Amino acid sequence: EDFYVNALIMVSLPNDEISFGSLDYLASNDTSDDSPMPLIIKNDGNVKINISASASPMWDVQTNDSEYYKVKVDNRSGFPNAFKWISSAFEWINMGITGQVFLIDSLEYHDNKDSAEIDIYLEVPPNEGPGLKNSTIVFESKLAELEA
Repeated sequence: EDFYVNALIMVSLPNDEISFGSLDYLASNDTSDDSPMPLIIKNDGNVKINISASASPMWDVQTNDSEYYKVKVDNRSGFPNAFKWISSAFEWINMGITGQVFLIDSLEYHDNKDSAEIDIYLEVPPNEGPGLKNSTIVFESKLAELEA
């Protein structure tokens, strides 16, 4: 007799926007100190997932991956061991502008460990003009490899 197992891959962003306010020329700021607050990504499915990201350019003078726009993941308070730490991007890496960057390995789906923080780092590059800056981040989630 046949039976089927359905894998549901579904993620949400309980907070889907970060506002850095004003940054002075050559200044930097990041979300690792919760000011501003990082993005939260939540696995609403029923399987472990891997998450990658890409983004539109933040800066007029830096339209490729660079040290002026970085990303990393961190444990969310109250959600310990939600993903495989050592194989995830827990240290700053350049945000993927020209392609995706791998962020989270095997984000859990159980309610007590189904969330992670996505930290963002910005540094105003030399020769960047004043004005409103923004970037759209696209997250891609895929079924994590099943462990034997």
